[in-house]
Amino acid sequence: MENEKQQSICEGYYIIKTLAIQKNGTKVKLGQKGFELAALKLYKNEEKQLQYLNSEAYILRKLKHPNIIELIDYNEQLKYTKKNGPITYKMGLILEYGSNGDMFQYQKHFQKFDERIARFYFFQMLNTLIYMKNQNICHRDLKIENILFDSEYNLKIADFGFATEYLGLINDFHGGTLPYMAPELFEKREYDGSKVDVFALGQILFIMMTGCFAFQKSNHSSYKLIKEKNHQQFWQEMQNQLNRELPDNFKDLINKMFEYDFNQRISCEECLEHPFLQGPIANLHEIQQQFRAVEDRINQERDIQIYRQREEIKRQREEIQRRQQIEREMQEQMGNDSTFKSSGQDNSNQEKLKKQKNKLMEKYKFNFKDQILKKSSPTQMINEIVTCQERESLFIQIIQIFEENDRITKIHKNKYKLDVDILDEESDVKYKIQIELCDIGDEMLRVDVLNFGYDPIDFNQTLDLLRQKIQEQQS
Repeated sequence: MENEKQQSICEGYYIIKTLAIQKNGTKVKLGQKGFELAALKLYKNEEKQLQYLNSEAYILRKLKHPNIIELIDYNEQLKYTKKNGPITYKMGLILEYGSNGDMFQYQKHFQKFDERIARFYFFQMLNTLIYMKNQNICHRDLKIENILFDSEYNLKIADFGFATEYLGLINDFHGGTLPYMAPELFEKREYDGSKVDVFALGQILFIMMTGCFAFQKSNHSSYKLIKEKNHQQFWQEMQNQLNRELPDNFKDLINKMFEYDFNQRISCEECLEHPFLQGPIANLHEIQQQFRAVEDRINQERDIQIYRQREEIKRQREEIQRRQQIEREMQEQMGNDSTFKSSGQDNSNQEKLKKQKNKLMEKYKFNFKDQILKKSSPTQMINEIVTCQERESLFIQIIQIFEENDRITKIHKNKYKLDVDILDEESDVKYKIQIELCDIGDEMLRVDVLNFGYDPIDFNQTLDLLRQKIQEQQS
């Protein structure tokens, strides 16, 4: 069937792609209105979700800061026109879009940030958290995936779904992501909201400086050394793992940010006075140069890969045309009444592909003739997969990749889209992903891969493996 020619529209924003699906089913979509891009956070139409919507909207309306993502609009009934025509209404937020991605993407490519850059962003986050504290608001889910970058590479703290307004100690234990969660959250003790954010910020600073987590959970044995104030042993083990020395003032600051007793834990205001922040700091121009160099390298590698793919496809087409011309000439020489078999290799490849298609269609109860390729727009995100392969062969390849070790739970009707359970060694479900092919024009396909709110590290390993295998197929 032909490609989809329409896009869904929400309050005048043309939907380009889905950016994320959260564990509670909330979807974050990228929308465009004229030259403006926005993130549309759309909730399920449920009473409980309405509470989340109103809570997050209240927090964001109260917070006005250059390093906090801006709320453009929110409504319990955003008009949503689906691509095939029907109109529905969705609860949601329309938010400023972090056009340069999140910190996780850049940390993945840098491994660790330059110390001067880490200091710059740490300073921005501290000032933002102090502002929030003065508004009696804590975030409660700070992590590098929620640190976005605007067009100038200033950071923007995002996702205030677990944020709360507070006076005094809090005894509500919702929210948080395991490696960033303070021990009082695990132990369900009353806590100071600002100190929970300090603990999470300590993990973010540690990642920026080292490229890894200090520990996976604050109730794991690795954190026990800090809890027992055995800092020397903790840092010895960490430096053995990293195979390098770390600045003493950085280690001292981390010790204080990871303090077990939140009453003794350093505050954001005290962090600003710490010797670590008195060291050299990058300026925004230097950061822009480094980050754009990474983007340029990634885009250049992608362009080279696409060029090679195009050349290979061109070569294959020319070879097919050459063989067909030879066959026509031989048929003419042998006479019109004579039968002539085309190239055995061509027939063999076509038969092989046909058998693969039929086998998969029978197994997953779909038909390639009914599948519609989603129409989208180029987004140039640094972590996306772009290729110019033929749609059916690419879809078959993706199915076969995940059939090896994981479990395909659904191939969507009339779409080049599938749901996958990623399994561990015991065949238990580790997390779920969704994959869809999109036509972005100029004979290019984008492979959209969505993480259903699970561990981003494991997810990105899966994403890298998929990218590698798709590239190998075209090599």
